[in-house]
Amino acid sequence: MIRLSERPLSRQLIRGWLRLYHGPKLGHAQDWTPHLRLFPSEGNLRGAVYYKEAKITQLLTFEDFRAMIGPACVIVGSGPSLRFQALSRLSDRSMIYLNGALSRISRHPEYPTIVAIEDERFIWRHFGMLRDHVPERTGLLLSVSVLRAIAEHDPAWLRNRSVFLIDNLLKPYGVPRRTMDSPQVRDIITRNDQATLSTHPEQGVVPAGSIAITALQWIMAREPDVIGFAGIDLSNADQPRFYETPGQTAKSNILSSQSRILAHFSLAVDISRARRVRLETYSRNSALRGIGIAYSSQLDETHHHG
Repeated sequence: MIRLSERPLSRQLIRGWLRLYHGPKLGHAQDWTPHLRLFPSEGNLRGAVYYKEAKITQLLTFEDFRAMIGPACVIVGSGPSLRFQALSRLSDRSMIYLNGALSRISRHPEYPTIVAIEDERFIWRHFGMLRDHVPERTGLLLSVSVLRAIAEHDPAWLRNRSVFLIDNLLKPYGVPRRTMDSPQVRDIITRNDQATLSTHPEQGVVPAGSIAITALQWIMAREPDVIGFAGIDLSNADQPRFYETPGQTAKSNILSSQSRILAHFSLAVDISRARRVRLETYSRNSALRGIGIAYSSQLDETHHHG
């Protein structure tokens, strides 16, 4: 397969053609073109995913998500610090694994686990990792383009799985681009001068340069008591992810968009404090410590419970 980027050449051509044909208002049609059709869930009604006119899986509701996530939840990123963290110490928490962190999924979790993937390039690079590490019982939080990329690899893989749709509030499935002032957007966001978060992620999230922010919007809407962050460093994104080796790293935009990502985390900190939700990071070097998220040493290999 010829590659000019982390997407196959065929995808590059489809993206380019759709942007020329539709212009910026509907250039994001590339996310579902040519064969993906979605019927998103509405209220308590589950939706469906079709690929080449065949139904391949259902789309679960936010109530299903709420039921799956316990009152203490951990978002697991793939920062270098994860290499040294003993995730087994968090087996009593709900875990949401982001991208390559899925290779650390516990085989015997007390709570159902969820994998969140927003960027289809991860699928083009690592679909084998997904197939090898994600048990059928694991929930999936997937964007439109990720659903389409998985279907292009193996639509049967999605069958019988618990899938939640990540839709983009500003570039939603099936309709033209919106702005923050669009009626469908302005009533379900919370914002300050630097950042915006969705309060109803089942209707769409506000992307902010990191899948961690997307997962956080879903979890905050669940209103848990505790939200923890493992492997979310943001301070060393120029280093290989914990599952990569030097010279074999995928491009990361986190360093260039670090201030934007941290601004969104800061807004989440303010909202969580007002709700009395405890936030904690398990990474000693995490940039999250600089915006008021407390460090907990409980995952450090050197930490012993007394």
